[in-house]
This record gives sequence, C-alpha cells and structure tokens, in this order.
Amino acid sequence: MLSENDIKELHKIFKIELLEQYHVMEESLKKLAHAENKSAAIEDAYRSAHNIKGAAKSLSFDNVAIIAEALETEFARWRHSDVNLDDDLLENCLQKAKAMLDAFQPDKV
Repeated sequence: MLSENDIKELHKIFKIELLEQYHVMEESLKKLAHAENKSAAIEDAYRSAHNIKGAAKSLSFDNVAIIAEALETEFARWRHSDVNLDDDLLENCLQKAKAMLDAFQPDKV
C-alpha cells in the first residue's frame, strides 16, 4: 500500500505531466489553425489527450479523465475524417483542455 507521501509525490508528478501534455495539446491546436499538413498536429493532440486520460484514470482523477477522453475521441474523429477545423472548433477544444487543468484537484481523490 502506498503511503500518504507516496501519493502526494504521484500527484505532484501527475501535475507536471498534465501541464506538459496540456502545452503540447495547446501548441498542436494552435498549429492546426494555420497548418497545411494537419496530420502531425492532430496526432500530437491525440497522443497528449490519450496520455492524460490514462494517467488520470490510474490515479482516480476522474474529472480530468472524462475531459481527456472526450478530447481524445474528438481528435480520433479528426484523424479518420476530413473535418473542417475552423476557429470555433479549435477554440472549443482549447477551452476543454483548459478545463482539464481546472478539474485537477488532488485533495478530492
């Protein structure tokens, strides 16, 4: 069984990873607004959402995992279809990504 200190350390590591993956996702979404070849940026955004989802689920950060899974599903749809990635859609995804940061509440696990 993990000690309270171990759990706090895992939460600290998760927060660092969440912020890193959020920034990758944010940059990828910003690139999509202007990129001619969108597949690499979509793949980066998808991978970030997938990584966040997995880590959040393993640490029982369910609110973060739910948002990450919704983004992962959206990005997967983009990977497999010709979606019009207009500014409103990209901004909506950026807002969801920001909501993941707000949903991270280690004291409520």
